[in-house]
Amino acid sequence: MRKFFLCLLLTVFTLVSISSTIGYGAEKITLKFFHYLRAQEQQVIISALESFMKKYPNIEVKYEFVPESDYITKILTLLAAGEAPDVIGLKDLMIPDFALQGVLMDLDQFFKTKKGSIQPMQWISPMRKHLTYRGKIYTVPEQFSPQVLYGNKKLFKDVGIEPTAKLFEDLTWEGLIPLGQKLTRDTNGDGKIDIFAFGGVGGRYDDRSAIIWNYGGQLMDPNFTKWTLDTPQVAKAYQVLLDMIHKHHIIPTPEESAGVDLFSIEKMALVYSNRYNGPYYASFNWANDRMFIARAPKGPVNDRNRTSCRVMGVVKTTKHPDEAWKLVCYLTNEEGYQLQAKAGRTLPYRTDQVNKKFLEGWMMPFEDADVYLNAISRWHGGVLPPNSDVCRKLTIDAWDAMVLKKIGVKEGLKKLNDDLNKAIKGW
Repeated sequence: MRKFFLCLLLTVFTLVSISSTIGYGAEKITLKFFHYLRAQEQQVIISALESFMKKYPNIEVKYEFVPESDYITKILTLLAAGEAPDVIGLKDLMIPDFALQGVLMDLDQFFKTKKGSIQPMQWISPMRKHLTYRGKIYTVPEQFSPQVLYGNKKLFKDVGIEPTAKLFEDLTWEGLIPLGQKLTRDTNGDGKIDIFAFGGVGGRYDDRSAIIWNYGGQLMDPNFTKWTLDTPQVAKAYQVLLDMIHKHHIIPTPEESAGVDLFSIEKMALVYSNRYNGPYYASFNWANDRMFIARAPKGPVNDRNRTSCRVMGVVKTTKHPDEAWKLVCYLTNEEGYQLQAKAGRTLPYRTDQVNKKFLEGWMMPFEDADVYLNAISRWHGGVLPPNSDVCRKLTIDAWDAMVLKKIGVKEGLKKLNDDLNKAIKGW
């Protein structure tokens, strides 16, 4: 009898151990996930999170979307209060702020120990370089979106121009001016321009990084410790864009475009933008018939492109690092990544996926795999300054002052460079 009870007890213990191993009766873990996405982009991530929880029923993900303007402040406040999320989505420009303030976990431990999960050597080399900050990788790419030109075929054909790939093959920034003069029109003879040629080059430093590189300038030194905008090369790049607004008037002034998306209402022929805006462009009632994409212009010195890059990281204070890493992998390397790709929010950044066949599997009707492959090949990484919110605001204010002719280019860049270097002092 005693032997029978010992065998029974051993059997029960074994069953309990097996059930714990396969997840039955396992304690449910809750992860907090934060992102700054705009409302129209949130559903893709929500769908991916719901799929993740079905696949891993012992992990519950509570998500919150915080406005970008409040994002850094809120996470730092929660961290100080011991209530920080476990996983966060970031703009690549936010990496220095969070890394230098000890928010993000160094991911090297996961790369080394979690075999079969994300490995940076799978990424294209510019991505590895771009996400290595001061010798460490704190984030993995969630969205990779190099810039291209989005265009309206009808507005080209109305002036007798066929928007073929050959037209844009060797197009330079200054070559955009004579093309733009043909596209820019007063259609009703009232002396005011009704259709502009070009838009999409904003006031932030990252918006203008490609044209600065293409004229031989640099935004910062290689270690991201000093701004270098006070040079003739950067001044030339700025002047070309300002001349497009004032001298040639192929870009609308702020007053002419205030509160209106001219591209959406077919009052602008070309816009310089990223693929993550593709779903928005696809929503235009004219998109299927008249939308096209083309390679972005090059410069007299270089032929480089910029990109928007969103990333995800594990917060250092998480109590569940393995589960947090599992979520990051799912969203950026498995089903979640495919959802984003098919929704038009990302391009491939893994070397085995950067090919025409992979791209053509999930493109929208007006997209072109060759244009995207060209855009990817021209990206060499971007600029990651600390104190990014302040630096962005300074560059926007400086650009606005130049556009409104309150300050000249040379003087404006000198002041901006000094202000930016003060903003990153001590970081």
